[in-house]
Amino acid sequence: MRILPLVLVTIALLCTGVKADDYVRFDRVQFLGENHGGPGTWTQLRFKVIGPSSKTARLMYARNSAEFTLDASYKWFRTDLRYRNDWLVISKFDSGTGKKNDIYVGSRPPTVQQRRDLSKLSSTERLMAAWIIANTDELIEFALKSKKTIPLTARKRWEWLAKNDKFERNIRKNLGPFYTKEIAAYDAYAKHKRNALERMIQPNLQKLGYYKGKIDGLWGSQTKLAIMQFERDNNLFPDGVNYGKERQLLRSLTEDVAKYSDVPATKRRIETLEKKLLRNSKLLDEQRNKLAEQRKKMEEAEEKSRNRYREIRRLDTVIADLKKRAKASKQEDLAKDRFEQVLKLNKQISELRQELNKSKANSNTKLAKLYSEIAAWKSRAGKKNNLALDRYSQIVSLNKEIKALKADLAEMGESSLSEDQSFKLLAEIEAWRAKAFKQEDLAKDRFEQVVELNKKISELRQELSESAANINDSETLNEKVEQLTNELNLASIQQKDAEAYHQRLQADLIKQNKVELKSLAANLKKEIATLKSELAEAKGGTTSLPKFELDEDWIEFERFLAVQQVRFCQILLNYQEEAVSAADSRNQLRQNMVATNRDNDIAALLPSGNYKDWVAKVVEIYATPTGDAAFVLRLPCDVTFGSGQLPEIGDTDGEYAATAEVGGIIYNQLAQLAEGDTVLISGKILTYSDIGNTNQRLNFVTTLVNNQKFKSSPTKDRLAPDYFSSINYLSKL
Repeated sequence: MRILPLVLVTIALLCTGVKADDYVRFDRVQFLGENHGGPGTWTQLRFKVIGPSSKTARLMYARNSAEFTLDASYKWFRTDLRYRNDWLVISKFDSGTGKKNDIYVGSRPPTVQQRRDLSKLSSTERLMAAWIIANTDELIEFALKSKKTIPLTARKRWEWLAKNDKFERNIRKNLGPFYTKEIAAYDAYAKHKRNALERMIQPNLQKLGYYKGKIDGLWGSQTKLAIMQFERDNNLFPDGVNYGKERQLLRSLTEDVAKYSDVPATKRRIETLEKKLLRNSKLLDEQRNKLAEQRKKMEEAEEKSRNRYREIRRLDTVIADLKKRAKASKQEDLAKDRFEQVLKLNKQISELRQELNKSKANSNTKLAKLYSEIAAWKSRAGKKNNLALDRYSQIVSLNKEIKALKADLAEMGESSLSEDQSFKLLAEIEAWRAKAFKQEDLAKDRFEQVVELNKKISELRQELSESAANINDSETLNEKVEQLTNELNLASIQQKDAEAYHQRLQADLIKQNKVELKSLAANLKKEIATLKSELAEAKGGTTSLPKFELDEDWIEFERFLAVQQVRFCQILLNYQEEAVSAADSRNQLRQNMVATNRDNDIAALLPSGNYKDWVAKVVEIYATPTGDAAFVLRLPCDVTFGSGQLPEIGDTDGEYAATAEVGGIIYNQLAQLAEGDTVLISGKILTYSDIGNTNQRLNFVTTLVNNQKFKSSPTKDRLAPDYFSSINYLSKL
């Protein structure tokens, strides 16, 4: 039953997509240092491979590097390679008890679970594992001969493991069967072809004194040792493999030896160089004279700007005094206006009060008269009404008596009264009837008088209501008087506030000086920019100078900024917003157009890429593998110039460009600088034609992709500059 898992793992390993002729290539190897546990336990060497690639994968890792360790023990014979996600995609391994994030394999044949984990490796990771296994002894030697500190006990242990290839023999024995194709492909690649050995490698090594044997095109230990010694002398990883840039370096150094071994030819070249040096000295003197003239013009322009600045300061002082006086005068006029308004309101209130008092007196007199007349008419009406009621009651009484008499008469008629009695009775009845008619007429007169009295009372009541309306008007007038009084009080308060505000203004004039000075500084900045524009016109350059704000650490060097440099920075700043918008649109054509337009504007400003007397700050200075100086400088607009390894463009991948030759003037000046130093430089921005690449749509060699904040990933561990630029003049400010 145990045979079945082994068969399945073997089939999985044989079915991977690795080609038989594929192998790992790289830019360089770094030894990061040694780690160890307690006394007599374990020791570990850490390495980093930069720029690993293969035929099928130009970039094997997204971060363009892979880290790994070789592990050993003091107590037993241990030759382990650590498998971990610093160079693998796998994050968890099933080997051992519980899931782990790493496994150590190589001292013994892998277990079944370890084989299952190893079967999960991708094709590129298998190539990387095969390269490590095939170069373990070279890696150990590389670490031991480095300048990194390794404790004495650990150093002795690793020297013992490197002797007679103990480490590599054991790890090849235990892990080699799982990477048979990959290791075989790398070993074949490392032995070189006969044609290359016979025509190029062995002859060149012999000319440089590394190879003492016969040029026969055969691969052997003597040829490999010669290549390894050549690699050590040139700070390269000593793996005995000579391809690509390393072979170019071998050819270049051989050509240099051949060139300088011919004494007559060397003398002729020296004479030619001396003539060129003489011509360049004359040109340099001419340039210095021109520079002196330009500096003189600049000093005159600066003197003019200083005079303008003094005049502006004087005028600003005058303006400030006038502003103070105008404010004080304005506050005084405002206080006078308030005081006049208060006097006018007091006068109006006095007049209204007089009118109100008169109106009140007239209203009271008229009301008293009306009330007295109404009382008199009411009294008369009451008397007339009582009299009418008395008359009415008399009429009623008479009518009753008449009815009674008529009844008596009827009774008497029935009892046959005498004529005298009848005549007497009729006379009495007529008298009573006349009396009744008389009372009825009198009642009608009384009734008419009552109606007339009621009419008079209605008229009096109407007059009374009109008087009440006048009284309401008086109340409205009182409210208006109260309102005017409130306004008078408010005006008095405002007058006091105005006086207090005037006093505060005078007290705050000193505090406002800071604000005034800031405003003055802004105005002066604009004026200086205008003067710079005039200076640019005087130098025959542009007609207007774009403005951009400088950081605080650049302010003191603003007067050294050349017009051409300011315009260059402005071009990049102008396209920054367009680049962000183009990136957000996710339209590649639009992004390319932004980059092309920016490049064309720079080409119009710097037709051949040359610039002169630009100000920059030092970011980094380091030595290349050939000993030349590479540098990165930063401009005021946060754009970097300098040298370094070129990005992946055609055949230029990883080549150093725009460096300062060792021992040269620029090299010596760079050696005296430190990070943050400010320098004045002249030089040339490299074009793609300068590096032999004519297939690019852009003019200048740059790592900027459409937006300034997004840069193409450099192929090496050091960041490349935004623009590659050589320097022919450098001076520290």
